[in-house]
Amino acid sequence: MSSFGLFDELKTRLVQLRDDTTKAFNHISLISPIDQFQSAFDTVINELQLEKPLNSSNIQSSLDLILDVLLKEQAKNTNVVDTGVCMDYFLENQLLEKLVTLSEVDLAYRATIIKFSASLVAFLEPHLLYNSVIHAPLTRLTNDQRLSDELIELEYYISIKIFESIELLNLFLSNHKNESKIEFPIFDHLIQYIHLDTELGEFSRASFEMLLTNCLKSDLEKYILQTEFSSIIIASLSGLFAQLPHVLPGIERQSRRAQFGNGLLQEFDNDLNAFTSFYKFLQSCVRQCVSDTVKKDILSQFTTFFLGQVVLSSINSCSDFDGSTITSLFYLQTMLDLTTEESMIVELSKFILSSEDESDDISTLRTRDILLSKLNSLSEDVVVSVIQILSNLLSNHSDITLTMLIEKCPKNPKTPQEVNIQDHMSLISQYLPLLPKGTSSTQSNLDTYLSDAISTLLTRHNQPKKSEVKDQQKTTAEKYVSPYEKISLLRSDPTLMKLLNKVQSFYSHSMKINIALTGIITLLATQPNPILFQALFDPIGIPISSESNPIPTTPITLLSIFTNLLSEYATYQKQIPNFEMRMLLLKQHMIDNSQPEEFPTEDLNHDLEILKNCVCLEEFIKEIVACMMMRGGSPLEVISYA
Repeated sequence: MSSFGLFDELKTRLVQLRDDTTKAFNHISLISPIDQFQSAFDTVINELQLEKPLNSSNIQSSLDLILDVLLKEQAKNTNVVDTGVCMDYFLENQLLEKLVTLSEVDLAYRATIIKFSASLVAFLEPHLLYNSVIHAPLTRLTNDQRLSDELIELEYYISIKIFESIELLNLFLSNHKNESKIEFPIFDHLIQYIHLDTELGEFSRASFEMLLTNCLKSDLEKYILQTEFSSIIIASLSGLFAQLPHVLPGIERQSRRAQFGNGLLQEFDNDLNAFTSFYKFLQSCVRQCVSDTVKKDILSQFTTFFLGQVVLSSINSCSDFDGSTITSLFYLQTMLDLTTEESMIVELSKFILSSEDESDDISTLRTRDILLSKLNSLSEDVVVSVIQILSNLLSNHSDITLTMLIEKCPKNPKTPQEVNIQDHMSLISQYLPLLPKGTSSTQSNLDTYLSDAISTLLTRHNQPKKSEVKDQQKTTAEKYVSPYEKISLLRSDPTLMKLLNKVQSFYSHSMKINIALTGIITLLATQPNPILFQALFDPIGIPISSESNPIPTTPITLLSIFTNLLSEYATYQKQIPNFEMRMLLLKQHMIDNSQPEEFPTEDLNHDLEILKNCVCLEEFIKEIVACMMMRGGSPLEVISYA
């Protein structure tokens, strides 16, 4: 529930209150509001003084009538500064102070007065709280922790009023300058409930979201840092993460419901919802916090403790064979999907993609090392999940993640680069013959990929730029490096080579892996980076050589990969009986989303996986050619027709 969504509950309650009190006091409907108000209040005072049991008294109904009269009076008042006759009577006679004093001994009465005060504060105009006859008794109530749970709703509404009028903060936060001590009882009390997945927890978290928008007030900023608020919320997040199961329910072969039953599934859903809700709250705190010091402290705890210790420890202890790896990847993907706040995106991206040599301890495996090693996992789901996480980062946050993933990839140029039209057409001419032949749908499919490529380029062009990640290594004056040297260096990047080498073994993977793999290669191909484009597409350039292999070798490009894969494709075309007919049937069933095993064709299942990969390869080639044809659509490259 959002910070202000709880108002709906208040409105419902007040409407019900009004209806109930109208019925209860129908016999005095002709009495003036002030007379009703005075009569109801006298009833409350008399019965409190007599210490009459609450359940046999008229205290609750009289308090409801008082609220109803005040609410109606305020609704009729068009000038928010002025008060009505009943509110004047309430203030002049210090009625709230009397109620708080008379309820001090009996906890049942005190709980009723706390509830009454919460409803009162909810609809009062903020300026009325400056009156000492209002804020003084409220302070007495919040300082009394005997009814801890009942106070949360009252403190929530006080937080709303502070949010609406920041000067109110000084009435509830005290700074003892002689003792160098700051006290804020409301803050101390609310933080005890911040981790609860209950309505009280929602009240607490909503209150903090509003208080953090006012933490530039020096006393509150000091107090937040003094109370170690950042450590507490990160510890709460870590505790909720630790409650999540090490292995997802139903990860084994049996169905989730058959093996675990509805009870355990519901428990998992509840735990996951509790974690994701608190993660959103943390993100909201970072987004709304106006103090750079407090925000930096929260992010530091999030990065160092939660990501660097809790999440990394979970990933390090995983195994591909018991389902724990796919579970950790699922939690990581969930956090990526939830994260929208800019600085948290940067920290999460660094956690996932930072290289091993950035750590002081070279023996410690970083998340990046673990994920890239999982590309060779024997588990199909693990490989697909890793690629999806990397694709997620590239697709949504490429401006900060491209050079983190492909470390030898140069940054995007500051000025547009011209591409000669003849060179561009010459390169396209080498790829066009690779398109599949003999199907009437080839052109329409290519048109579809062209449309997707245009959409991708427009999305990237309009994507808001996020803060650049500061280089962690000391930089020196950069010397000029020619484009060919940059291309050659990029082609030796271990991560890029790992991905391209995996594409080369296309037929040894399942179609599920190949779909994920071709997806990330397409994302790389559509990045607005001319050097990366040439490294992937252009077979002409400085051949790769290294200290271990001083003899230049032919660079691995998509052209060389496709040529080799199509050679294998031709071999399968000859070996598999009725190859063309089976391919057409398979494509049709894929379009219809039906099971291939149901094909009415003999021995189809024998080479089914090879046929699937052949279809996948055809679509991949069309997608890549479409990306090539859209070159010049990026703001960093311009086709020159001179």
